Amino acid sequence: MKSSRSQVKPSVPGQSDPTSRAGRSRSADWSVTSRPNPRRKTIPAGSAPLGSNSCFPAGSMVTMADGTAKAIETIKVGDQVVGLSGIVEVYGVENPVLGHRTLLRMADRSLRWSAEHAFWVRRGDRQWFGTHDKAEFEREARLGLGSPGLKNSPEDIWTLARSEETYAHASGWKKQRAIVVPARADLPLYYIRTTGCHTLLVDGYVVSGCITDEDFDYTKVDWQGLAAFPQFRRVA
Repeated sequence: MKSSRSQVKPSVPGQSDPTSRAGRSRSADWSVTSRPNPRRKTIPAGSAPLGSNSCFPAGSMVTMADGTAKAIETIKVGDQVVGLSGIVEVYGVENPVLGHRTLLRMADRSLRWSAEHAFWVRRGDRQWFGTHDKAEFEREARLGLGSPGLKNSPEDIWTLARSEETYAHASGWKKQRAIVVPARADLPLYYIRTTGCHTLLVDGYVVSGCITDEDFDYTKVDWQGLAAFPQFRRVA
């Protein structure tokens, strides 16, 4: 990424954000807790297909605004976490199962996730979002289950290779291979939606928190690790 790009400023704890959402729905395979957002519809009870929405298994650790880490299954609406631009707020917590999707893990076992989840990655001097299963990512977007996607940006989400990619990480950047993990269809997973830059850090990696470019310009992001934010230097 060229240095001419301006870095996104960290958000301020407690700052209001228009991307709030409400509503609560539950079914045998889907659980949602969220706040009202006039621009996004609430997921009706029982409407989510088995195995929908990109997510992470229990035990995955989310970086909180105070620098601590909490298990993803304990995250609640209103919690403040860290994303690409600094501190953001959780406005939705969802609990689907893996279903038909593929479960991946990093080669060093540092993270597990459903293959369609989007990551902030780097190729050469370019930074952007990428996914290992673009078809599933787009299917979920059409159904209104996953991230709305990048409709106003000059570039679409990238398709990532399992062989090796460079992932944004709390420490800066990490080169990793992705490996398929055998998993049952009924494996419980967790998906967190955030305000602001719509991202969060899970096990140190910068991942989607329901990315949308309707209210955030990702072309301005120049990720340099948490050390770039003075208030998070102790985390990195």
